Amino acid sequence: MSDTSNHRRRSPFASVSLTAVCREEQARVWDALTATETPLSFLNGLIAASDWERGSGVSMRVPGASGGGPAFGILRGEVLSAERPHRLSYTLGEHPAAPSVYVTWQLCRRDGSTIIRLFVDEPGSSPGCHDELELIWLRILSSLIKHLDGPGLPVDHWD
Repeated sequence: MSDTSNHRRRSPFASVSLTAVCREEQARVWDALTATETPLSFLNGLIAASDWERGSGVSMRVPGASGGGPAFGILRGEVLSAERPHRLSYTLGEHPAAPSVYVTWQLCRRDGSTIIRLFVDEPGSSPGCHDELELIWLRILSSLIKHLDGPGLPVDHWD
């Protein structure tokens, strides 16, 4: 009889860390990240719904979508952390009980600017999808900076 407890299969996992600097105050960045019931240009027009309290549900949908799932343009998840205006973490996926992405935004005020750190984890990702994941979220972060204060300052990223 073999002991398999130490040899569990690990599912593929993609993780991305990005950072950017924005001229806006932390509170304005927080307000952009937690805006509800309006299309968010930096999230490709998705509309968020949540009270952004820890443990609350969160959904993101394409405008005009209704119904129950990604086939209808809706992602659902849970707010894991909401510490205004410093940290926002949530999950999203087809089913709230089985999230496909974990998103964490960290905001820090330094020298008159807000440093935005974005951490994205995708459990169950296919091998080799890191570059695609990074590109998707880099575009989102860049769009957030443009939404907040124009072209913004350079975006940096690392593994």
